[in-house]
Amino acid sequence: KAVTGMCLGAVNVLGGVGMQVSAASQNYPSTTKLVAAWTRAALPEFPFSSLQVNYNYAAKKHVDGNNIGPSYIVSLGEHEGGELWVADTFVEKATDDGGTVLRGGGGESVVNCHRKWSLFDGNSEHYTMPYRPREGAAKATRISIVAFTHSSYNKLDAETAADLKEAGFTAGSSDGEELEFFKSFRIDKSELAGDDLAAYLALREARKARPA
Repeated sequence: KAVTGMCLGAVNVLGGVGMQVSAASQNYPSTTKLVAAWTRAALPEFPFSSLQVNYNYAAKKHVDGNNIGPSYIVSLGEHEGGELWVADTFVEKATDDGGTVLRGGGGESVVNCHRKWSLFDGNSEHYTMPYRPREGAAKATRISIVAFTHSSYNKLDAETAADLKEAGFTAGSSDGEELEFFKSFRIDKSELAGDDLAAYLALREARKARPA
């Protein structure tokens, strides 16, 4: 089934075009600014470059392409069910300097995201649980919004970065600098070798072959 939705903000356009502001955002700038402002108000400490909006679409099990990882999802509309199953859950782990950092390792879980933003790892397998109409209703309506950050958010051309900022997105630059929030989520390839490195490179190429 085709995805009934759109991505607002930063996307990777295939065919050698590269990173741009999505066609949906260019065609509907006022809607984009409204949804981005609403997301910023709800998630003031979470940097995001992109917003995936889906309508009555139950995503099958998958791993996101071109997503750094940490993502927030909310579902709106009159329905029952429609939670997000995730293969792994973020947990807070202690760092050497006495702080904490989010890491995977919490195991699989079912995330309730109906009318509330919920954190999940887009780089772990996840899918939409079945949903149905509320009792007495003729049909179900489920609109989901996922806030995430494209893995190339800091490698945009200057014009695209400026357009993202103007639209209200909080992650997007051309300087190559990593935002503090995401430093712990990048894989350090220097720590990989042999089969682990080969597996990482194969996964990276597979993700690059899929649109954002």
